[in-house]
Order: sequence, then structure tokens, then C-alpha cells
Amino acid sequence: MSGRRVLALARRIVEQFRRDRPSLGLVIVAPVVILALLGWILHDQHLPTNRLAIVNQAGAPGAALADRLQAGGALMSLVAVGAQNAYATPEDVIRADQADVVIVLPPGLGQAGSGSTAPIEVITPGVQPGDDAARVGQLQQILAGAQPGGGVQVTHRTVYHAGRSNPLDTFAPALIGFFGFFFVFILTGISFLRERIGGTPERLLATPISRAEI
Repeated sequence: MSGRRVLALARRIVEQFRRDRPSLGLVIVAPVVILALLGWILHDQHLPTNRLAIVNQAGAPGAALADRLQAGGALMSLVAVGAQNAYATPEDVIRADQADVVIVLPPGLGQAGSGSTAPIEVITPGVQPGDDAARVGQLQQILAGAQPGGGVQVTHRTVYHAGRSNPLDTFAPALIGFFGFFFVFILTGISFLRERIGGTPERLLATPISRAEI
């Protein structure tokens, strides 16, 4: 095997690509961008966490319920929401990535036994519907056991997508990466076929270059 012939063949390919910017972008830029997107998607895949924040608007009854949630093993933090605090609304806690679920304990929570209390509001990001549904179901079980008399009412609200997200919203990034790689492979196969039809391998084999060098 001659290194000089291999270098000459590589130089010919480089010169060909240097004049063919679309192919150059397809070979170099597109795979780098697609790999970066797939790396970002795969890096973001993780088991759903339960960073729970509680906004207590119920006073002492809400604090007692928060203590029972803490005793029940729910990972939580009490968050102050208002004009003088870092978070003006409960949604700001999720937008700041400080919690995965925010529970808003409404005023009048002390009347839980009479059934006239306002429902407890659970706020989730709404980006991954499956994770949100699992979190809300788990919290309903915890709240039902922690609330005196049981029968707690829970309303669910999302920050993003307004609750209209579907499985396609979750799988779309992965599908984009898959189809990107798929079309790269297809276009690469077409380019090899074009070289085959054009007789490039035969012309190369007519030179001193061997198949191993190609």
C-alpha cells in the first residue's frame, strides 16, 4: 500500500468537496448539528423528580398540612409568593426551575372537614404529560392521607402548553433527530450510487490504487 497514492486520492476528494459546498455542509455541518441535538435530547432524559414547593395561603392549617406532607416523605420546600418576594406568582417558581410541582394551599383550608374548602391547586410545567400525570396521582394519594377527613379536591394546572400537550409534543424532538439521521443515510447512499453510476470506482481501479486504499 502506497501512502502517496492514498494521499493523492484523499486530495482529489477534498478538492471535489471544496468546490461542492452543499455536499460539504451535508458531510460536516449536518452531522455535527444533528449529533448536538441528539446529545441534548439524550442528556435531558431522566427519571421524573419530585421537587415539591408549597405556597401556603391557608395560614396555620396550611402549615400543619405541610408538616404532614413532610412527614409523609414528600420532598418539599416552603416558597413565599408575593410582590415583595422573588416569585410573584406560583408559576414563577417553575419557570425559575426551582420546583417540578407547586402546591397552592388556598385560604379556608381549615374547613376541610366540612367539604366547603377551596380545592388544592397543583401546578406542573406541562412539558411532559406522562411525568405530570404520575406526579399529580402521587400527590393526590399523599394529600388524601394527609388531609383530615380525606376527600381532598385537587385541581391541576400547567404552566406551558396550557394543558393541551399530547404525546407528539414529547416525542417530536427525538423524531426530528431520527429523521435527520435517516435522511443523512439516504443521501449518503444516493451519493455512493451516483459515484457508482458515474464509473468513479472503475476509473480509480484502472489506476495503481488498490481496493484497500480506496
